[in-house]
Amino acid sequence: MRGSDDGPRTPVRTRRLHSSTAFRASPKGPEAASGKTMSGHRLIVLAACAVCSLWNGGADSLGRSARRALASGFSAPASESKPARRVPSNSPALKPPSLDVSELLRRIDAVERELYRKKRRPKFVPAKERRDEVLALIEYPALGVSYTGSSRGTRYFAARLILVNQTERPVEVRSEDILLEADGKTVSMPSRPFPVGYTTLRIANRHVSLRQLQPKQRVNVPAGSAAATWVVFSNLPPGNRVPQMKLLVRIGSRRTVVDVNEFCLGLLRLDIRRLGPDDCLAVFSISGELNLINLGALIDEIDRLQLQSVTRVVLSWTREAPPVDTSMAGWLQQSVKDFRRSPSLFSPFPTFPVIARVYLAGLPTEDRRAGRISASTAVRLARYEDLARGQMRSFANLSDGVTAALWDVYESVSRAELLRQIRRGPAITRAAALAAAAHRLPESTLPLVLRCKADDDAAVRRAALMALRYFASPQAVDALVETACAEDAALADVAIESLAASRAPAAQRRMLELLQTGRIPVRPTLVEILGRYPSSLWSELLVRWVREGDDRIAPAALGTLARIGHPQLDDVLREALESDRPALSEAAFAELFRRQDPESRQILLEYTLRWIKTRPPTTAMYALLNQTKDKRAIPALLKHLDQARLNRASLITVLSYLGDRSVAERLNAIYSELRQPDERAAVIRALRRLRSPHFPERASEAIRTGNATLVQAVCREIQAAPDDGAVQLLADALDSTDNRMAVSQICSTLASVATPAARRALQRAVKSGNAEKQNYARNALRSLYTRSPANPFVAQGRHHSSLWDWPTAEKYFTLAIQIDPELPQAYSGRGNCRLLLDKVEPARKDFQRAVELDPFDGMSVAGLAIALVRAGRIDDGLQLVESSRKRFANEGLFAYNAACVYARALEQLKDDTEKARALKNQYRAQAVADLKAAIAKGFNDFDWMKQDPDLRSLHGWPAFEELLRRP
Repeated sequence: MRGSDDGPRTPVRTRRLHSSTAFRASPKGPEAASGKTMSGHRLIVLAACAVCSLWNGGADSLGRSARRALASGFSAPASESKPARRVPSNSPALKPPSLDVSELLRRIDAVERELYRKKRRPKFVPAKERRDEVLALIEYPALGVSYTGSSRGTRYFAARLILVNQTERPVEVRSEDILLEADGKTVSMPSRPFPVGYTTLRIANRHVSLRQLQPKQRVNVPAGSAAATWVVFSNLPPGNRVPQMKLLVRIGSRRTVVDVNEFCLGLLRLDIRRLGPDDCLAVFSISGELNLINLGALIDEIDRLQLQSVTRVVLSWTREAPPVDTSMAGWLQQSVKDFRRSPSLFSPFPTFPVIARVYLAGLPTEDRRAGRISASTAVRLARYEDLARGQMRSFANLSDGVTAALWDVYESVSRAELLRQIRRGPAITRAAALAAAAHRLPESTLPLVLRCKADDDAAVRRAALMALRYFASPQAVDALVETACAEDAALADVAIESLAASRAPAAQRRMLELLQTGRIPVRPTLVEILGRYPSSLWSELLVRWVREGDDRIAPAALGTLARIGHPQLDDVLREALESDRPALSEAAFAELFRRQDPESRQILLEYTLRWIKTRPPTTAMYALLNQTKDKRAIPALLKHLDQARLNRASLITVLSYLGDRSVAERLNAIYSELRQPDERAAVIRALRRLRSPHFPERASEAIRTGNATLVQAVCREIQAAPDDGAVQLLADALDSTDNRMAVSQICSTLASVATPAARRALQRAVKSGNAEKQNYARNALRSLYTRSPANPFVAQGRHHSSLWDWPTAEKYFTLAIQIDPELPQAYSGRGNCRLLLDKVEPARKDFQRAVELDPFDGMSVAGLAIALVRAGRIDDGLQLVESSRKRFANEGLFAYNAACVYARALEQLKDDTEKARALKNQYRAQAVADLKAAIAKGFNDFDWMKQDPDLRSLHGWPAFEELLRRP
């Protein structure tokens, strides 16, 4: 047996109880149990536990499983520990594979041709010419980790395997004929499905339960036809790195091999080119499918190029590329922004290269409703400031990505090299050099820039317009004016921005003239540009647009005017506020609200009080009333409560901050008339905030309905400000309700409150007859235990246990028990120390108390059984294990610990009688059977199995040694 997975491996003379405990209280994980509000002393306790954990190498009482729950953000029943995501049982079926032979051969040819082009194949042979062969390809390859049944996680590979039979005979492939070679290690598909809990993987841009991917026992492929099956392999080499994998399919005396990594590389259709001064930039052009397997090859290529002085990379997708899975797209965008961030231990993605600059260009994603959105419409063209600041890492097109990547390079190269790049470089780097370093060019180079303005390449023309802002010559201004008046709105906006930002004062005057005469059409982007380059020249024009512009222009002009300033700005804002144009009035309200000065606040308040006499408040007015708490608004707000067509939730919320007991009476009176759950929830919150005596009645009624919105409202209010009466209300509700959602929320709240009364309520629920309630209460208790003030001492005890310092560890566990006499982890930890110190009877008492406090802690049950067996009470210890099997039926770790109990019982049999020999054989057989069951349920810590002192009596037994020879 082993203790909780909390420290370094120990030699044979030690024992560590192996636990799979996950401290989770609800399907949303421990943070849901704790809530978002937590008192200061509880936060300090958690922080102390975290510090102890770091010192201890991870030996905090949360354990690895709780950290995984925190990382994945949900929980599951205790019997299914450490899942990755919960998926409804009615998850839609996957699209069946296309088995059109000609289409499959075309796909194989596309991959083989790509690998030949990359010189991964000596020659290309079309698939249709490969007669008398069974060809194979894969779909939806995926790597992942399942934490069900194993604290260390089980890494798996899954894919859909399609076989194309080009022979003249039908073939049959059994599941045992399909093997996977991963980093030189050959693994077969499990004879029975390994435990996956709620583990999911991403297939076709949606989460699919691993349970759905059932391999066929036999695959029959008629001659000239195709067939498909899922393949799932577990116990792959751990880590974030993508292993080298080959699928080996035995068909009679032949074998078909699919190099998974190369096949996926062929799907990627990757081209790489070097650009920029000294070839410092690598552009990766992707035209095919990006998946978790070829992502590893892509990252390996980035690592390789770093050794060749590549300091920045642009990952670019062509128009032919299919959409990238949304989770992978999100990971890519986050990784390029924060490449120094340590990779998550539980991330399915490989470690991102530590390279100075990585940019994305044209990343295609998929809209769940409308299908693919092209990158050019998903992200607008980057502005000059976006490129110059270097903060953006994802762009709509390759030109912007390259410009951003090379910006600082062109700012530092010699002027001669800069001019060489502009004159003779590829179009994409000419554009980058022009945009990035035009401020370094002398006036004499203006003819060169003007020639670039007429270039055939659109990116070069756009960059030249950006560059012209740095030239004061009338020719430069004339060129910008010409484009600003053109019909191409995208280029016109660039020219207008350059006029506004130009070094030449004449440029702004010419621009003003164009705006006043109407030669440049007024549009929102134009108003935005004026705001980015403030000048007193624009002020009068903006005032005119505020008064005369349409509902698109006037609000934008008002915002720009507020940033630039104007002598009559206050008058303009008041005029706009009183306007009968809603969009303009709302914009004025927002600008005055943003000011925060008393005068502006008073203007808004008087306006709001007049408004709500005849109309319901707007969202902005609700925010104002929440801040000002002006009670003059109460009578008018109460009148709006009678408007049944109005959603009154916001109105009730504002009244809860402004009102008193009389308002609470009015809200309670209309409660039964409200039909919307959010309105009733708002009343419940208001009654609590206004300290109404009606709150307990309404809260109990809300919980009985089982409505999620109402139950959450009750629980959050109590969690925010718990008192004895409110906690008792939840305790009574937990005793009386069996509604799953209500039980989950109440348990979570009680775990967060963590008072003695809350603990007693959860302990009663653990002993209830409702299995689901037991599970939620059990997980809530474990979450509650992590908040105990004794928890830091438990962490200290575990730390000293990992150092084999059992006497000191025992002292810390004893201190924890003195602080919190009802903390089961403290008793279990001390019991383990006492067993190792040969204090068997005190250890038995500690484990007995731990089981009484938490009967669902398999570690404590196993520890008690060990203590009973070592005390000579073999039958009692074995009976305890057998009576507990059903409770921990799905836990591989309990099966492992049960084997340890039988192995310890074997040690106690000293006689050599026939009966003793029969018992020894029985105990050995049961121990080995339990170990096999543990392995089947996901236990894979064979290194510990070899040195576990509890299994010493099995050493030399052939069946046990056979288990140790497993890969």
